[in-house]
This record gives sequence, C-alpha cells and structure tokens, in this order.
Amino acid sequence: MSWCLLDQSHQQFLILGESQNGVRAIKLAAQLNLSVIPMDVLLRQLAGIGTTEPILPVNLEAKVLILIIFGVEQYIYRAVSEGASGFRLKSSEPEELLGAVLAVAEGAAPLSPRVARLVLTEAVAKGHMTAIMLKLGARNRVDAALTAYRAEIVSP
Repeated sequence: MSWCLLDQSHQQFLILGESQNGVRAIKLAAQLNLSVIPMDVLLRQLAGIGTTEPILPVNLEAKVLILIIFGVEQYIYRAVSEGASGFRLKSSEPEELLGAVLAVAEGAAPLSPRVARLVLTEAVAKGHMTAIMLKLGARNRVDAALTAYRAEIVSP
C-alpha cells in the first residue's frame, strides 16, 4: 500500500509512505500529511477496512481509496461506513487508478464499473426482499422463509 500527497496544481503524485500492515499504517498516517490513501482491503495485522476508520481522525485531510479484488466486494458497505471515499479494483489499468486517486482528492467518490453494478444489484435485491417481507408480514428474512415454507410457496 502506498500513500500519496497530491500537488493538484500540477497533478503530480508524491509517495510519502508505504505499509504492509494496518497497525503501522495508522502510525504513519498520524505522522504524514496525506491527501489520499490508496488502501488495500487485505492488509496484514489489521485489514484495510478496519484501518480506514482509525486513520481518518489522525489525519483529517486524508481521503481513503479502497483497492479491492474480485471476491471481496462484501467489504464495500463496511468500508463506506468507516469513511472510505471510493473503490477501485486492483486489476484496474494504471491510468484508471491514478484517475481514481485524483477524483478522491477532488472530493468525488469513484467506483469501478463492476463495483457499481454490484452495489446497485444488491440494493435492488434488498428492496425486493423488503417488499416480500412486507407482503408476508414477516419480521425478518428467516421469518419470511418460514412463512413461505408453511404456505408451501417454497419447498426445502
């Protein structure tokens, strides 16, 4: 994981620090004046997701860009709740990653197209589940499944 400070007048990057684990990342963030922190979701010791929340109070100017791989998209909602500003797949082209860093520095919240599709798909699925629970008068998903089973709408 590398952290950078941006000179936005020239759109230049200066890498100020690197860390392979979340514990050291928090210490470095407190010492360095950072604009953007590209954060690997799978850091050692303290995962990138768990590192995001403690970093932001020690470096109020920093924004976190989470870098994810396929198969770990379930971390997106947690990362947002911990203060991440955007998401990119690690497999993105270098130009896309640099563009995402600039976008985060400017206050945007970039998402990889695949991540955006996943978020929208999950939101739609949750909306459907809520509608089903309301129609069945269910308190939660388990209650909805039991109600559907008892009514022989679904089978085991």
